[in-house]
Amino acid sequence: QRKHKHLIGDALAEAELAEQELDALQRAAGNDATRAHVRGIQIRVLLIANTLNKMMEIARLETDHEDE
Repeated sequence: QRKHKHLIGDALAEAELAEQELDALQRAAGNDATRAHVRGIQIRVLLIANTLNKMMEIARLETDHEDE
């Protein structure tokens, strides 16, 4: 379980870094089409982060049940 939590935590950190880079790219975008494309990627990164957060919660609940 600890390995899973660590991997999920690493993936969440990478998703956060990607979001920061996408924010910078969004600000630098030269036209609406590029901004829309970057926004679509941002949404995908947020969906991935949301899924990873759900996975982390499941891992935490499983650890709590094992501790009981």
